[in-house]
Amino acid sequence: MKYRPEIDGLRALAIIPVILFHAGIKFTSGGYVGVDIFFVISGYLITSIIISEIEGNHFSLSNFYKRRAKRILPALFFFLFLSTIVAFFISPPHLLKDFGQSLFAKSLFLANIFFYIETEYFNDFSETAMLLHTWSLSVEEQYYLFFPLILLFFYKLRFLIIFVITISSLILSEKLISLDAPFSFYMLPTRFWELGVGSLISILFNKFSYIQKNKLINELFSGLGLILILIPIFIFDKFTQFPGFNALVPVLGTALIIFFSSSNNNVGKLLSNRYLVKIGLISYSLYLSHYLVISTLKILLIDIQNISILILAIIISVFLALISYKFIETPVRKSDLNSSKVFLFSITGMLLFCLIGLYFHKSNGMQKYKFSKISMENTNLILNYENEKKNRIKFWNKQLMSSTLPFKKEKNSKKVLILGDSKSEDFYVSATIKNIEGYQFRRLGLNNNCNDQIIVPKRCKYNAKKVLNSELFKQAQIIILSNTWHYLTNKYVINFIKNLTNLNKQIYVVSTSNFSDASSLSYVLLKHKIDKKKEANFFYKNIRQDWRRQYLSLKKDLTKLSIKIKFFEKLDIFCELNKKECLLYDKDGWYIWDSGHITNYGALFMNKRMQELNWF
Repeated sequence: MKYRPEIDGLRALAIIPVILFHAGIKFTSGGYVGVDIFFVISGYLITSIIISEIEGNHFSLSNFYKRRAKRILPALFFFLFLSTIVAFFISPPHLLKDFGQSLFAKSLFLANIFFYIETEYFNDFSETAMLLHTWSLSVEEQYYLFFPLILLFFYKLRFLIIFVITISSLILSEKLISLDAPFSFYMLPTRFWELGVGSLISILFNKFSYIQKNKLINELFSGLGLILILIPIFIFDKFTQFPGFNALVPVLGTALIIFFSSSNNNVGKLLSNRYLVKIGLISYSLYLSHYLVISTLKILLIDIQNISILILAIIISVFLALISYKFIETPVRKSDLNSSKVFLFSITGMLLFCLIGLYFHKSNGMQKYKFSKISMENTNLILNYENEKKNRIKFWNKQLMSSTLPFKKEKNSKKVLILGDSKSEDFYVSATIKNIEGYQFRRLGLNNNCNDQIIVPKRCKYNAKKVLNSELFKQAQIIILSNTWHYLTNKYVINFIKNLTNLNKQIYVVSTSNFSDASSLSYVLLKHKIDKKKEANFFYKNIRQDWRRQYLSLKKDLTKLSIKIKFFEKLDIFCELNKKECLLYDKDGWYIWDSGHITNYGALFMNKRMQELNWF
């Protein structure tokens, strides 16, 4: 395959806006489309290589995977190693635990699936996820695993097959934006079409070479391609529905440049500029290095939008990328290592990072070790996780003993049955720790996935059928559902609520209110000596948007029904959302002890806030 310097220049055009976007530079609010440019380039190059080798009768799957491993893994392992060292030293326990989980997932080429489950790309929490950017690498790695098989088995029908999959993927991507936007953003089935466009350009490139000989056409269409790439970089932002049809703009722009640009036209000459080519050559290592630097600064609470800090961050990123490119990427790629050694190196590296990630997860981000290194001059601020857990279990067991007793025969009190997981226990204890006049509360366990009356997991002590047949349910006038909501169980919950309304029950649904691990937050407050005035906004930024997203998905589905449902916004207990402020402790103690379960003191606080908010 003939080397095309304009492709490396195009890589530079992809990586520069990505870096500026991640740095929070406002005029490149759509800089994330650089990833889409990379996808199209990858689809074009990989397809070109495979077709060239198949037609030359020397294509080998093992050689293809060996070359991909040599190209991708050495630099990746280098930056995973650096990230691990940095995370160990600077991350508070909750971030180190999250890092460990993402490290484990990335080692298995599943980072995109992990971040789909864990977080949203455009929220504050994601900014400190040190490996967030590796989601796109996992998409490409998954593509590398199965795409060669498509070309091998359907070689004669390659254009038709890829075209059909590409169109299907694009339609699915657009459709899921309104149903499950994070899936559309992170997953290969909804991103394949971008790689597929690159593949189709590769197949068409030589067949229509006569078009490329027309200088006027080349100038017009390569220029149009450049415009289509630049517009979304400056016009799109985090509120733009994406990917879907909007992603067609940068994707088609990239396709036009690949197809029509050359050393004979202005766009080709611009992209072949030696400085852009040099940036393009190190773009892979630069993609890996820049997010490590930026997320490190954000964890350390250093303002990267300060121009001096931004310039320093870019210099460090480029320096690390040059080291990786010169001493790791290039030597390994040019080496003559055999397949056995490459695969042994790959498996060893993957296994090592899997184990490190698992250890960080199991040790709760090395919480005990990290707390042992903190000065105890402000011990009242430290949340003792183990002590709170022990005190809570003892008190909760005592309070919950009355949760399943029959309702008292009181005419002037409303009978309330709380259903749900451990969050419903919190709600029950908070509601009963001090009497709320005019109400009786009882509670039965019922997880999200236990709402289905037909298929019930064995672990469900109470399932929907049992609950509906219980005396507590029959007597209850109000049903409160409090759970850690998950979008996969929405259909069960909705069907269950429909049954409740048919039985003339008043329904309340309680939102989630999860934050980053509270003991870690107490660690950060001390470690970074956060100003008292900034604490409320700091807590607000640590709301777990990934879990909240799942509740909002359920709420959206429920509001479409012609059913009267009252929603309790549990975040109102701790936050003034319009001010972007939350408080999780006061001079007498912390309100939560992990990421969302309340402490003994928190139950008193929640009871007080329930009444202030007139929930009952």
